[in-house]
Amino acid sequence: MIRAIVFDIGQTLTFYPIPLNWSKLYRPAFENVSEKLGIAISEEEYEHIGKVLTRYNTRINPRETEASSDEIFAEILDGTGIDRNRVNEIKREFYSFFRTDVDVYPEAEAVLKELKATLEMTNGTETTFDK
Repeated sequence: MIRAIVFDIGQTLTFYPIPLNWSKLYRPAFENVSEKLGIAISEEEYEHIGKVLTRYNTRINPRETEASSDEIFAEILDGTGIDRNRVNEIKREFYSFFRTDVDVYPEAEAVLKELKATLEMTNGTETTFDK
């Protein structure tokens, strides 16, 4: 019996009209952080931030072990004069920069309705999808 279906919503049901490789957007994203949170960031700090984010960017540097955003942002902040206690605010504003423009794929609603109807038709019995 299917009890739940989980989607990775980004690039599955919705899409962001930004490149999958964010490297050219690191500076604008941190400029947004600076503006929204009133944090002054020097040119040297922007360079450090870009280097750290590039090192963890799997589209540029594939890796076999996952790095948490906490780990990445701790390394970013350790190389700057920015207060580490602001890490959650900084992460929120950084990621919100990339979510400012989101669209739903045109077929997403129809796919979800078909999935729901298929699940309702099974009436709780085990289901196998042929598609």
